[in-house]
Amino acid sequence: MFKVSIMNFKAVFVALIAILSWNEILARTCDNKDENPYLMFSTKTSYFKVFNGSNIHDENGCQAKSLWMLARHGSRYPGSDDILVMADRGVEIKDAIVEAYSSGKGSLCHEDFIQFQSWSFNWTQDDGSLLSESGKLEMFQIGQRVRKRFFDDIKDETHIHFRRTYKKRTGQSAESFAEGAFPDQSVEILKPLHTDPLLRFFDFCTKWINDIDENPETYKEQRLFGETDVMKKTLKDIGLAIGFNEELNLTDGLIIYDICRYEQAHQPDKFSVWCSVFQETHLKVFEYYEELKYWHKNGYGHALNYLMACPLVQDAALTLQKEEIGKSGTFYFSHSEAILPFLAALDLFKDKEPLRHDNFHTMSERHYQTSRIGSFSSNVIFVLLECEEFPQKRLLTYHQERRIKLPRCDSDPCNWDQFMSRYQDVIGCQFDQLCGTDDQANEEFINLDSNSGETNNAKSLFSLKLCMLCTFLFGSALINS
Repeated sequence: MFKVSIMNFKAVFVALIAILSWNEILARTCDNKDENPYLMFSTKTSYFKVFNGSNIHDENGCQAKSLWMLARHGSRYPGSDDILVMADRGVEIKDAIVEAYSSGKGSLCHEDFIQFQSWSFNWTQDDGSLLSESGKLEMFQIGQRVRKRFFDDIKDETHIHFRRTYKKRTGQSAESFAEGAFPDQSVEILKPLHTDPLLRFFDFCTKWINDIDENPETYKEQRLFGETDVMKKTLKDIGLAIGFNEELNLTDGLIIYDICRYEQAHQPDKFSVWCSVFQETHLKVFEYYEELKYWHKNGYGHALNYLMACPLVQDAALTLQKEEIGKSGTFYFSHSEAILPFLAALDLFKDKEPLRHDNFHTMSERHYQTSRIGSFSSNVIFVLLECEEFPQKRLLTYHQERRIKLPRCDSDPCNWDQFMSRYQDVIGCQFDQLCGTDDQANEEFINLDSNSGETNNAKSLFSLKLCMLCTFLFGSALINS
C-alpha cells in the first residue's frame, strides 16, 4: 500500500500553492494598457509631445523681416545629485518592486515585471545635466522647421546672431539648432558670459533671490498640497500597485516620478516601465505638485517673477526694429528660469484664479500648465513683418512653434506700434530699481551688448583687474599707515 507522510504532504501542498500563485501572477496581463498614455511631466516633458510641426508661416501681403527667438535647452539628463539618488534609492525601490511581485503582491502586469527585473541604471554623475540625444534632436528639428518657415530664401546678407548661457547644455542646444537651421553656413555662437544679466537675469535680481527664490513661503502651497488627501490617496494607490506593504511616502513617490519622466524624455518613443505604475490621475496630481512651485517662483505668484524678465522683452523690441539690410535672425538659448518669467511678462497663459493647494480639481483646465508651456526646448519666436497695407509693421508671435495672439494686442499679428505701447511697462522697466542689484551688476547690465560677448568678457576682466589693483593699493596703504 502507498503511504504519504505528513511531511511529504506538506511539501506537495506548498508546491501546489506556489504553482497556483505563479499562475495567478502570470495571469496579470497588460491588455488594459492605454495606447495613448498621459505623458505630461511639467518642465521635464519631452518637446516631441507638445510642439506644432505643421503651422507654416503664410501672411499674405507681408514679408518676414527679422526674427527673434528665446529657447530653453533641449531634454537633458538629471542633475548629478538626482543621479546619485536614482542610483541609490531608485535601485532599492526597483528591487523592492521585483521582490513584492515575486511574492504575489501588487497589481503590475507580468510584462512590466519582466522589464523591472531587467532594468538597470546606467547614468553617471558625468552625465549630470548634459543634453541627451533626444534633446539634440529636438533642437535640430526646431532649427529645420524655422529655416523652412522663415529662411528658405536665405541670402548672403542675412544677419545671424547666436548666444547661449555658460551652461554646457545651452551650448549643445545652440549647436544642434544651428546645424538644423543653417546647415550650409558657418554660424558663430558667441562665447558665453559668466555674468549675463540678459539670459540669466534671475541671477542678478537680488530682491527676487532674497524675497522669493530663497523664501520658504514661496513653496508653502506646494508643501501643503503634498499633505492633502488627494496626494495621500495617490501615494497609497501607487504603493498598492507596486506591492509595498507600507504606504508610499512622498519622497519615494517623487523618485519614481523623476525616473519615469527623465527616462521618457530620454527615449520619447519608448514607454518607460517606471511610468507604468502611474494612472493618468496620478500623473496629473504630481504635475500639479510641480506647477505650484513654478507658478509661485517663476510665474504669476509674484509680480517681480515676470517684471524682472524685462531685459529680454527690451532686447526683443530693440533687436526687431533695428534697421539692417536683408533679413536678420537672433537666437538665444537659456533655461526654464528665463522662459517662464518671459511668458508671464507677456501675460500669456494667465488664469483668473491663482494656483493653490486646495483647488486642484477646479484648476484641471488651467492655462498655466508647465508641461505644455515650459517643456524641454520650450521657445518663443517673434517675427517682424513688413506688409503692403496698413499697419505696415506687424508682429507675429509663436509659442512651441504655434501661432499665438498676444493678450494685450487687438489682433494676430499685432500692430507693431500697439505692441510697443501696450507692453511699455515691461519694455521700459528699470531692472536695477526693480531688483535692488549692486553697482557692479548694474554696470554690466547697462553696458551689455547682446551681440558682443567678447567685448563684455573683456570688460569683466578689466573690472576684475581694476578691483585687484585697488585692493593691493588699499592694502599697502593700510600696512604703511
